[in-house]
Amino acid sequence: MTAAAHRLVVHDERPETCYVTADTYPINAPYRGGGKPSGLVGLFARRMSIVFTTLVNRKSPDYDPETLTLTLGKDFLRLCKRTGMYNNGGGIKQTRRTLLAYATAEFEDRNGRTVKPIASSIPASRGLLGWVIVFNRDFVRLMKRNVRRVQLGDLAMLNGMGGVAFDLFIFAVLYAPDGKNLIIRHADLGRLLPNLAHSTVAPQAILDITSRLNENQSQWTFAYENKSVRISPRDGEADGDVRLASV
Repeated sequence: MTAAAHRLVVHDERPETCYVTADTYPINAPYRGGGKPSGLVGLFARRMSIVFTTLVNRKSPDYDPETLTLTLGKDFLRLCKRTGMYNNGGGIKQTRRTLLAYATAEFEDRNGRTVKPIASSIPASRGLLGWVIVFNRDFVRLMKRNVRRVQLGDLAMLNGMGGVAFDLFIFAVLYAPDGKNLIIRHADLGRLLPNLAHSTVAPQAILDITSRLNENQSQWTFAYENKSVRISPRDGEADGDVRLASV
């Protein structure tokens, strides 16, 4: 990807704040190379990556930064619920499937090195409470790099909008630089937005999605014009463009 880099020292531990980073969102993106990690597809896995990154980047009773161990407890379950992972039913079963997929997944970082997110995992015998996950140090390092904030209210706002709207909003969080437009060519959308049917990136579908995003949030203006998606700051004039492109 080509985009302006952002760096954030995480110190905000308010319960309404979540965290996301381009280095791990989403790990199954086609532009990372190396194929798609089995089972980690779709919107559910994208939300899980935000849950993991949030727990690693703020003090949580569920996460021990010394041992890199996440023991699933009330904080994890609360975040799953609040980020909209349980809205479509089957939430606990789907969470288990996603966690098991993470346990065996591999993906390539930006330098082409293979990263295994999970060093070891001990599933809970029933449900989710008590499931123990030990992250690999390289994965934790990536989750703590170039971190951006996203509010739980924004994630709730995206419920029901689908994967394209979710990705475009998170791309705005990750890549939209202060005071500039973020431009994504239509020709790049199929590479930047993973696991999409052709119809979901058709021009009329993108027009409908940008319209819904504009109606439901006030941070950015989303537009589709000149065969590109343009994301602009809502609170002022942009003084230039930054392009987000597949590699």
